[in-house]
Amino acid sequence: MDKKVIVTGCSGFIGFHLTSALLDKGYEVIGIDSLNDAYDVNLKKFRLSKIEENKNLKFLNFNLSNLDSYEELSKLSEGVSSVYHMAARAGVRQSFINPENYVDDNTVATTNIAKFTKSNNIEKLILASTSSVYGDSGDLLMSENKDEKIQPPSVYASTKLSGEILSKIMMEDTSTNLLIPRFFTVYGPYGRPDMSILRFIHWIIEEKEVLVLGDGEQMRSFTYIDDVVEALLLMMDYKESNTFNIGSNTTVSLNEVIKTIEKYSGKEAKIKNEERAYKDPDVVRPNLENISNELNWKPSTNIEAGIEKTVSWYSENKEFLNDIVYIRKILMKKIIVTGGAGFIGSHLVKKLIDNGAEEILVIDDLSTGKAENIKDFKEVEFLNKKIEEIDNLAEVFSNFEFCYHLAAGVGVQYIMENLSKSLLTNIEGTHKVFEACKENDIPVLITSTSEIYGTSEEKEW
Repeated sequence: MDKKVIVTGCSGFIGFHLTSALLDKGYEVIGIDSLNDAYDVNLKKFRLSKIEENKNLKFLNFNLSNLDSYEELSKLSEGVSSVYHMAARAGVRQSFINPENYVDDNTVATTNIAKFTKSNNIEKLILASTSSVYGDSGDLLMSENKDEKIQPPSVYASTKLSGEILSKIMMEDTSTNLLIPRFFTVYGPYGRPDMSILRFIHWIIEEKEVLVLGDGEQMRSFTYIDDVVEALLLMMDYKESNTFNIGSNTTVSLNEVIKTIEKYSGKEAKIKNEERAYKDPDVVRPNLENISNELNWKPSTNIEAGIEKTVSWYSENKEFLNDIVYIRKILMKKIIVTGGAGFIGSHLVKKLIDNGAEEILVIDDLSTGKAENIKDFKEVEFLNKKIEEIDNLAEVFSNFEFCYHLAAGVGVQYIMENLSKSLLTNIEGTHKVFEACKENDIPVLITSTSEIYGTSEEKEW
């Protein structure tokens, strides 16, 4: 048995666990990950820190949708028997907001890795896919090569199914075996923070509000990560091409999940129900007959045992996990922050980046702010100017989606000593920002101060 494999997405949830298992078995692993910001990159780096000291891991940090990345990979491919392509951009809801990222990371990258596998005559390509290609199953069990939607229910599912189809076409008339595992709601230690079980655990243990989208009666085939890795390892010795559902044969509602977390955490959930997520299916059930017959695999971890293990892991890593971003509330990616190098502004910039902002224009004349406050943020473009001195402000704003206007002359003493300058900044500058936003139809949040109330004494304002 050849013991050299490639794992893409090695810092992702499933890819990390798979890489750990392969290293434990003595495999030489070429691990690839772009460490993108699809969710909190600190968690990806945390996972990577657990495996990168292993001498049998060669880690490559690059983007698989970029063909230039494959030159280095090709130099290392001699002796590789299998490629586990676990890298993907996951998430149904976010795929409607940034579809181009999903096409790049799921369809283009998958096509590129299939081409690489074919060009290097690698024996096996194991291509991770998703139960999302089935949509809502109702009472039926979804079967491979039968129940996929011709028109998938989300951008995410469409990009994953496209990757499957393109890979199948490219592998025709080759000796490479193509295996496609379709995962059903995987959970467990080191899980994705945007998925329900980990964020429910976080919110319940930290005694925060538990946000449930809908009534919580949605049913899922929650599948524990150790069972998933077991199935992926079994595929290593499988000598044919095939597609496999990897899921649990028991479906559980979100409300049942919450009750189980309460049981093992010893804390009560403070549930807040909000509007159901767009395109969220009621239930997805897998038919596991194919994988049972071909690989002799079935899930062995029930939801109680899996949640108990995950709660225990969270508690052991609570200090780190408490700082992870679990839900990104920012939908807009291109944002202007005036006064963004100041105290409040620089903290806002960091939070916006944590929440998914990709491009931030900071306008600051550094009268009170400091450039060093934002110098480490690659997403930031810095314009060191007074707003009132920018002639083409509307044009500068034209490619952005939202504006936070924080720039101001602050402090009573400062304003009294710099009256003209403060008037220009606080009145003319604000007027120019408002007009530039109005011309470009950009929403703007304009900050103010409690000083407008004067001395309140005992009166509330």
